[in-house]
Order: sequence, then C-alpha cells, then structure tokens
Amino acid sequence: MSAADSAHAGWATEAFLRLPGLTVLSVDAHGLVRAVGGETARSLGLEGLLDQPLSAAPRHLRGPFTDVFTRTRVEGEAQRMVAASGLRIVGRSLPDGGAVLTATDVSTQLDNEALYAAERARYRAGPIVTYRCLAQAPWTIADISANVSAWGIQRETLIGKPFPVWVDPRDLSTTEAEAERQVLSGAQHFLLQYRIHTSDGGTRWIRDWNVVTRAPDGTPAWLDGYLVDITEVIESRALLQQALDSAQAGTFVWDFARQVMTWDARCRALYRLKEGTEPSYEAWMEAVHPDDLPALVADLPRVLAGLSDEAQYRVRAPDGWRVVHTWLAATRGGDDQPDRLIGTVRDVTEEVQARRGLERAVMALEQRNQDLQEFAYAASHDLQEPLRMVSTFVQLLSRRYQGRLDADADRYIGYAVDGAARMQGLIQELLGFARLGQDLPSKTPTALNLVVQLALNDLRASLDERDAKVTWDPLPMVPVDAPLMRRLFVNLIGNALKFRGERPPEVHISAREVDLGYEIDVVDNGIGFESEQAERIFAIFKRLHRADRYPGTGMGLAICRRIAERHSGTIRAEGRPGQGATFTVFLPMEVRT
Repeated sequence: MSAADSAHAGWATEAFLRLPGLTVLSVDAHGLVRAVGGETARSLGLEGLLDQPLSAAPRHLRGPFTDVFTRTRVEGEAQRMVAASGLRIVGRSLPDGGAVLTATDVSTQLDNEALYAAERARYRAGPIVTYRCLAQAPWTIADISANVSAWGIQRETLIGKPFPVWVDPRDLSTTEAEAERQVLSGAQHFLLQYRIHTSDGGTRWIRDWNVVTRAPDGTPAWLDGYLVDITEVIESRALLQQALDSAQAGTFVWDFARQVMTWDARCRALYRLKEGTEPSYEAWMEAVHPDDLPALVADLPRVLAGLSDEAQYRVRAPDGWRVVHTWLAATRGGDDQPDRLIGTVRDVTEEVQARRGLERAVMALEQRNQDLQEFAYAASHDLQEPLRMVSTFVQLLSRRYQGRLDADADRYIGYAVDGAARMQGLIQELLGFARLGQDLPSKTPTALNLVVQLALNDLRASLDERDAKVTWDPLPMVPVDAPLMRRLFVNLIGNALKFRGERPPEVHISAREVDLGYEIDVVDNGIGFESEQAERIFAIFKRLHRADRYPGTGMGLAICRRIAERHSGTIRAEGRPGQGATFTVFLPMEVRT
C-alpha cells in the first residue's frame, strides 16, 4: 500500500466506523473513492463506492458530495447540510490533493449542531480555538480551527491524532481521567484546565470548555471544545502569590450574596482562627482590639462605596497583641452594587516596633544635637569675656614693654598676642558654626549670579591685592537663603585666594542641571590637595597645612558643608596637588527643610 493509500485508509479506522450515524469517504485527487465505511454507509447507498468516482453516488447525494469535494480542494475545508436526508457533509483536504468527506446523521442533533456551527463561526478568527474530537479514547481529533496557529501549532499536525498528543505529560493522566468521568456520568458540558506543548518548545495553560454530543441512545459521539489561553492569568496569579508570600501577606474574600468569607492559610494564622472554625465577619471583628474596632468599622462604608482603603490595627495573639496592616477594596456586580469585599492582611508588628524605636532614636539624636549646639554657643559665648581680657592685657603688655625687655621676652609676648588673636578667631567661627544649626534658613528664589557679585564685593580688597580673576557662567535661580549662600561663596572663593600657587589666582564658577536640582562648580588653579584628603578638609578645625604658612581657623569648609546641608544639599571636593581644586555644591530644586 502506498503512503497515499495509507493516508486514505487511516480515515476508515475502527474508531470512526463505530460512531453512530457516520459515514466516511476518502477521495483521491482524481475524485475516486479510496476508502469508505461507517454505520450509515449501507443505508445511504454508499457502501459500493470503493474505487468508484463520486458521480456513482445516489442521485440525491451526488451533488452535495461533489460540491463539498470541489470546494474542499480549493478552500481546504467545506461543509453542507442536506436537509432532506438530515445529513451534514464535511470535507477536509488531504496532502495529496484529495479530501476526506464525512456524512453525519444530525437529524436528532440539530439544536446542538446549530449551536456548534454558530459558535465555531463566531470564534474561528478570534482568541478562542474550537475543536471536535471523539468522545471516547483515544479522543481522536476530527477538526480544529485554524487560529490555533497563534499558539505556534499547525492544525495539520493534530487532525487525525489522539487529543492527548499535545497535553503536557504532567497533566495527561488527570485530564484524560476527568474527561472520561464527565462523559460517562452523562454530563452535557464540563471544564478542563491543563498545559499544552507548542511547536516552539514552549508551554501554555489552556482552559477547555467541552460540550458533549450524544447519539439518540445516549452514546457519547463528539466532544466540541472551546479553548482559551489563560497562561497570562496563571502567571499573574503566580506572581501575585509570590508577592504575597514575599510580603508574608494573607488574603480574604467576603462574598455578600452567599454570606461566605474565605481566608487563606496565612490570614487564618494572623487572626488565630482555631482549627475547624469557619471564617466569618464576627470572627474577624472579635480578633480586633476593642480600641481599634470603631475606626475599622467606620471605614467599611467608604470601601463599599468604591474607595479602597488601608487600616492598621491590633489583633489578639497568644503572646499579647500583634499589629496588622489591611488593604481593603470592594467589587461590584451587574447591578453596580458591591458584591464582594477583598482584603490583604500583613503582620507589621516588628516594623511598627522598629519604626517607633527609630523615632525615639531620632528624637534622642535631635535632642543631643540641640544640646551640643547650645553647648557650643554657650561655650564660645562664655569664652569671649575671659579671652577678651587676656587679649587686652597681652596687647597692653606688648605696647608698654616692647623693646624694654630682652629679645626672648619680646618674642614670647608676640606669641601670646598672636595666640590670643587666633583664639578669638576660632571662637568667633565656632559661634557662627553653632548658630548655623539653630535657625531654619529663610529660602526664597534667588539668582545665584547676584549672590556671587555680593560675595566678590566682600572680597574686593583681597582680590585686588592678589591680582585674582573670578569668572562665572550664567547661574540658575534657586530657592536659597541669600546671606548663607553669600557666605558659602565668600568661603570658597576666599579658600582659592588663600591656597594659591605661584600664578595669580583664577576662579571659575559654573552650573548644570541634574536630577532633582543643580550642581554648582567652583574651580580654582591653586595648590590643590591629595584625593584621599577630599573628605578630611570639611572637618572642623582640620588643616592640611601649617598656620604660619596658610593662615586661617580650619572652619571655612566645615561652614560651607553646614550651609549646603541646611539647604538639603551636599558639597564635595576634588583636587590634584599643584593643579587646583573643584568644589561642587548640589542644591535641590524643591528644597526640603
């Protein structure tokens, strides 16, 4: 037997021939019947058509069979109803150019068949794949809609094959068993859910709605199935469950119509629901702390009105009370009335305790910071008077006895005068630093170009003395405290004048917009510094050079950092020895105070 003959003979299998009310004709490309069989072949006068043309069929069937055969060869498939005989003739093309023609007695099944045909036409081009298979093992597929190709599957690879051929092995036994159970129980329709393998090696989740067509004696004949790809739904549920597991959250649903509450295992554990106890609204309310219950109950009408809500309350536990966080939302039915309340619940006891501990630590830190600021202010203020006295008498001693004592005495008196002056400068800087932490800066939109000009006016004498050059690009308008920002630029430009090299000092100021704010660069051509010192230079009283070579208190850059931080900004420095330094100040557009 040739391959073509085998293909034609395959349609005359025992499984098909046993079906009630069915006749099968396999016709080659020349119109010759190569296989014939079925329960009704004899009664329809088709039994003797083997190796005969379709034109040899009885007259009342000759036209319909020929018409379906011709259309099938052109269109790939076709069907026609023969009302007088109660037959439905369906054709499907074969690879050799022939066709398989099935004639089914549908006189007692017109309602089901009309429904099947209508639904099949409706969904053929849509997302729902329709198929027809035998309603008994091996569940051979007789037809499947062409839109199955959207799942990466060619319909030709399935037709004539047992239905389980594409079912994932993990679901095969349960799917077959459930289908057989439903068919044998007399069910008219049933639902299956399983995984299938696609031709690209992937796996899809399928929901299969089956309608059973039976013979007049109740024998199951066909399963007409409607397949929907629910992979995204399954994956979304899996992701949701992963999120709930990660958050250690439970879920519950309150169905108003059925007056039933459903809690998952974690929700039951959170509310300490006893084994064997059914979840209910009363059990929920009884678990809530009496002091928190009124607020929770008062929120429910808002949720039922369509507003999602969150609540935090205490629930009873063997070791005391636990704090839970609940998110609530209501769904609505066809009458636009709330039909279900959906909620997630999570134990946040440790988070609340940690937050409260953090709040206490922040309060204690703020208090300590306040105490330190008050101490610094008081100490620097109280030191002013005795230091002023020391400085006054040392200067008086210098004026009165300069040159009247020996050289060592004059040198010692000079050291004392210089030390007192430096001490006064340090105290003044410390006092100013402490004051920076006391009052909130008064921020208003300010043009930084104007602030730089005011800073240069303050430094005019030093700039002229050192033949310094300061240039700047257009600078933005930023919400700042103008006097504080003026002081920052005075300190940064003054720093460049102080730590200058052999060349005349040059300073350039530029700005650029970044995420959430602006960065202001102050670049000089001074002596620079090693990169590992970039953080140390902002510390209080920290100096990289001897005071007799580069005078100052060591507070200038510390004050710059404090000013930047008071504006919710930052400052950083980059430098290379002998090649200058760059100070970058970040100022946010929306300033947080």
